[in-house]
Amino acid sequence: MKKHNKISLFKSSLARNVLLCAGDMLCLSISTLIGLYIYRMIIFSLYGNYYPMSVALSCHPILSSFFVMALFARLYGANFVYGGVGVEPVEELKRLTLITLASFIFFIASQTLFRDDYLISRSALAIAVVIAAVTLPLYRYVVRKIMAKLHIGVIPVVVAGGGALGRSVMYYLSHECFYGFEIAGFFDDAPESEVSGKFKYLGKLNDVVRVSRLHNVNTLISCIPYSAFNSRYRRWNDVFMHHIIVADSGVLPISWSQLVNMNGTSAVEINNKLKQTLFRLSKLFIEVILCSMATCLLIIPALVIAVLVKLTSRGPILYFARRLGQNGKEFYCLKFRTMYKDADVKLKQLLAQNPELKKEWDANFKLENDPRITPFGNFLRKTSLDEIPQLINVVRGEMSLIGPRPIVSKEKKYYGKYYRMVSRVKPGITGMWQVSGRSDTTYDERVRLDRYYILNWSIWLDYYIFLKTIQTVLFCKGAK
Repeated sequence: MKKHNKISLFKSSLARNVLLCAGDMLCLSISTLIGLYIYRMIIFSLYGNYYPMSVALSCHPILSSFFVMALFARLYGANFVYGGVGVEPVEELKRLTLITLASFIFFIASQTLFRDDYLISRSALAIAVVIAAVTLPLYRYVVRKIMAKLHIGVIPVVVAGGGALGRSVMYYLSHECFYGFEIAGFFDDAPESEVSGKFKYLGKLNDVVRVSRLHNVNTLISCIPYSAFNSRYRRWNDVFMHHIIVADSGVLPISWSQLVNMNGTSAVEINNKLKQTLFRLSKLFIEVILCSMATCLLIIPALVIAVLVKLTSRGPILYFARRLGQNGKEFYCLKFRTMYKDADVKLKQLLAQNPELKKEWDANFKLENDPRITPFGNFLRKTSLDEIPQLINVVRGEMSLIGPRPIVSKEKKYYGKYYRMVSRVKPGITGMWQVSGRSDTTYDERVRLDRYYILNWSIWLDYYIFLKTIQTVLFCKGAK
C-alpha cells in the first residue's frame, strides 16, 4: 500500500472540494448567461426590444449565496478541508436543487427590496434556475469523472471485512467516482481468494490500526458483522478521522429513517412512503406530467425508429412481451422489435442444440451474444431506444416511468419471499437496476436494488434515477 502523509491527504480533500466548488460556480454562471440569452431572443422576436447581456455582471450575489449555503449543506464533503462522505448521492441532489432555487429567490428578493436601477427580468432568472437545476448534477458528475481519470483529489480508504458485504462495497467504490475514495486495501481474518485477487489484502482485523497508522490512512469503512465489530468499535473510532459503518442487514432504509434516543439507547424509526396514499398520488401526478412531455418530445424519433425497424428486417414493428405487473397481474410490455421474425421458435431450436446456451438462458433469461438480435436491434438495445413504446404502458396505468424492473413468471423464484413486496408497486421503464450496471449485475443484486428502491422511495430518488438514466444511456453502460 502506498504511504501517504497528512499534508497530501489534506491537499487531496481540499483539491477535490475546490474543484467541485469551481465547477458549481462555472455551471451557475453559464446557466445564468444562457437564461438571459434565451430571454433576450424571446423579447427581440416578440417585441423587437434590445435586452443587454451586460446585466449578467450584476448576478454575482447568486454565486456567493450559493457558496455559503452549499458549505452549510455539506455539499463539499463532511467539511471543506477534511473530506469525508458528506451526503449520499440522492441527498446531495436534493440539497443541490433546493440551494440553487434558494440562491435565485434570494437574488430576486434583494433586487425587489433595494430597487436596483436595472432590475433583471424574473422570467430570465426563472429560465436560468431551471437550466441550473438540471445541469448542476450532470456537471458535478463530469467533474468527478475527470478527477478520477486524472487521479486528482483521490482519498485513500481501507475496508475492514472482505466478505459479501465488504466485497460489494469495494466493487461499488472501485466503479463509482462520487465519493472520490480509492480502495488502498482491505483487512479480513479469512480473506476469500476472489476478493484478494482484485483488491490488496493488508492483514487481519487486528492489524487495521497499525497498518493504517503506518500509511497515514484516516478513513475506515467497516463491513463486518456486529458481533465482531462491537469489540473494536471504540478503538477504531478513536484512531480514524472518518469511520463509515456499513450495516450488514441487507437493505436498511435511509431516505425516510431517523435516529431516535430511547432513554439513552440508539434506535432508528423507518417510514415507507410508498405505503402512504398521498405520496403514491404525488408520484402518479408527476409521472403523468413527465410522460406527456416525453411523448411530445419523442413522437418524431419514435416514428423514425418505427420506419427503420420495418425497413431493416421483416416482421412487426412492435414486440409484445408478457410481463408481471402490479400485484402479479400479467400485461404486455411494449418494445420496438429488436429480433428477427420467429425469434421464439429459433430460441427453442438453439437451446435444444446447445446445452451451454441453455444453461446460460436458464440462469439469466438472456444470452450474452444473442444471434436472434438484428444489427439495428442491437443499436436500439444499447441506447435503450427500444423501450420508448413503454410510454403507452405508462399511460394505460400498467407501468411507471421509474420503478422495479418488469419480470417474467419464471423469474419469481429469484425474488423468493421478497416478490410480494416488489409486486406491490408498478414496474418501471427505468429504475435502480437499469442505472446500476443493468446486464452487468447479478440476479441477487437486482433483487436487492428493487427492494432498496421500494424502501427508500422519494421524489428525489426518482429524480436521481432519471438523471442517472441519461448518463447510462449516453455511455451505453451495461446494456445488452
